[in-house]
Amino acid sequence: AAPAAAAAAAAAEWSDDFELESEAGVDYSLLQKELKAGNWELADNEHRRLLCELAGEEAEERKWVYFTEIAPIPVQDLQMLDKLWMTYSKGRYGFSVQKKIWKGVKCRWANFFKKIDWVQGDNNAYRKWPEEFKWEESAAEGHLPLTNALRGTQLFEAIMTHPAFDDSAQKAAIKKEQTEDNARAPTCDFWTISKREAHGWTRLAASCFSSPTIRTARHVKGWCFNCASALLTTTSARAA
Repeated sequence: AAPAAAAAAAAAEWSDDFELESEAGVDYSLLQKELKAGNWELADNEHRRLLCELAGEEAEERKWVYFTEIAPIPVQDLQMLDKLWMTYSKGRYGFSVQKKIWKGVKCRWANFFKKIDWVQGDNNAYRKWPEEFKWEESAAEGHLPLTNALRGTQLFEAIMTHPAFDDSAQKAAIKKEQTEDNARAPTCDFWTISKREAHGWTRLAASCFSSPTIRTARHVKGWCFNCASALLTTTSARAA
């Protein structure tokens, strides 16, 4: 029963039951067809063509993308490209996979290219395109899709740091919201609790707030309370 359940879960995770959406009005059906059939080289060719189309007319004419043309590409479209690769490779290929590996080697390009098997030999020479790349499902994780790095790594970095794959802006917004919440919190001179002291003291009584509120130590840090009775210990609570 366990293996069957695991297989069912895996099938659900990589289900292709989703709409092909594009803010830029691009058709992803051919890419989906080639990926679904396991035609990895044909899929990569279509992927490259689609990236040029997303980048604009000049990129389409020259048949390659300049790094400054990446930023205007809609988040939805880059994420759709990534979702298609992720779905049909069962999580092995795609921009988000490459981003994870890139961050894992501390953004060191030489280590990254070696990790995704884009270089070979003792000198780590860049593989010749297309004959020396591996057009198969069992290639190294992150091996596809290809992004030309012969002109430098600026294009690749522009993709890796695009809002479609970079959540730093979202994290900054959350941090700002938390800071504003802390600034609005009621305070007094009776008792200030530090983050260490607050661990396990998570339920704040209505005498301090308009209604009972569950807070973690992260939210409690630096807040003052009217009296010690306003805090009820919850030994089973854990800081987020």
